[in-house]
Amino acid sequence: MLRRWDPAEWAGAEARAGVPRGSLYRAAFDRPALRAVVTGRTTDEQWREGTAERIAHAHGVGLDAARDVVASWSASAGEVDRGVLELIREQRRTRRVVLLSNATDRLDADLARLGVEDEVDGVYATWRIGVAKPDPAVYQHVADDLGLPTSACAFVDDSPKHVEGARAAGMVAHLFTGADDLRVFLASLG
Repeated sequence: MLRRWDPAEWAGAEARAGVPRGSLYRAAFDRPALRAVVTGRTTDEQWREGTAERIAHAHGVGLDAARDVVASWSASAGEVDRGVLELIREQRRTRRVVLLSNATDRLDADLARLGVEDEVDGVYATWRIGVAKPDPAVYQHVADDLGLPTSACAFVDDSPKHVEGARAAGMVAHLFTGADDLRVFLASLG
């Protein structure tokens, strides 16, 4: 939610490679491959190469063309959602705000590139923890590390499954649909 991506950024690369729009998304977020990279069993570099291989195999294009699609996607660190960043800054005046991300080993570099690495009080990347959202254990890990019961933690995510996982761990959880809706949720916390 702090950062977002525009799939149109890599649509041109998909078209140049002669693969259907959305091919990158399907190949990158292939469940077993994604689970391996966000739990630290493979590296970001290996995941991206595997994504290119899955594109090439699925669509009968050359590996170089598929790598071009992946390179187009990889060139971006996303874009900061300024409304969410404003809310984070406001919340940090009275609360600790940490980031829990199903991220790869590229997360720290991406946050630095976006200039937001110091905008939160902590970063929990699942590739370091070895467990990913929505497993309730990852939420428990963060709460334990913060020295808090899960019931004292609020969690926000744009994935219904991740929100369900946080609730299963005992957290107050909110499904993110936009900065305005998030502002209302945060105000309800008191």
